[in-house]
Amino acid sequence: MKNTLSIAILCLLATSGTRAAVIIDDFSIDSSGKYNTVHISGSHAAYGIADDQFAPTWSGEHTIWLRNDGYTFDIGSSVLINVCAVPNLWQAAGLGLNRSLTVPDAEADAKQYFIQNQTGGVMKWQGKEELTDLSFTKGPATISLTRTSGTGLDYAVHYFKTDGSAAQLTGTDTIASGAQYFGMWAYSCGGARWDNLAVAPVPEPAALVVLLGGVTGLMMRRRR
Repeated sequence: MKNTLSIAILCLLATSGTRAAVIIDDFSIDSSGKYNTVHISGSHAAYGIADDQFAPTWSGEHTIWLRNDGYTFDIGSSVLINVCAVPNLWQAAGLGLNRSLTVPDAEADAKQYFIQNQTGGVMKWQGKEELTDLSFTKGPATISLTRTSGTGLDYAVHYFKTDGSAAQLTGTDTIASGAQYFGMWAYSCGGARWDNLAVAPVPEPAALVVLLGGVTGLMMRRRR
């Protein structure tokens, strides 16, 4: 039995008010056919799953796994994912955006939103802002992105500290206009883990909907 503590509810409440989300991949089965692996630089990393989580292979530097089955990051939509482990120095794990399903964006347009393990095990958002006292042993960190306009984006990362209390970091960013695809992004990814890729608003028809109106607590999801 495995318990996964998700704070996607708090992410959605923080970024966009009352929303509904659907998990489109919990990585309990091989879903590699739903992703295009785009190697941005360095050696190649490959899709993989382990213990019902996304677990790409060790080798590989900048790699993004883009969802290829019709989902896009449109104005008014959100995408969320749980980052469950970033165990190695300089390793980074999070979400990435790309305007093509096959060709990586130019460096000036490339957008990645990630947690990086730096010296002393300090976890930093985008490699810059410290996520003070982040502890993956208390639960995953949940990254959410919301597209507010053609070129506007709100981001949030919610996580647990070593004492079990919740913390958050939020901000805004500018992205390229036009179509944007999304997926898991990694640097030196071996050992990193992701779970529960989700989107909102929910496409129709939808299943596994989490209704968020008036909810301020945490969602516990149990897998047997």
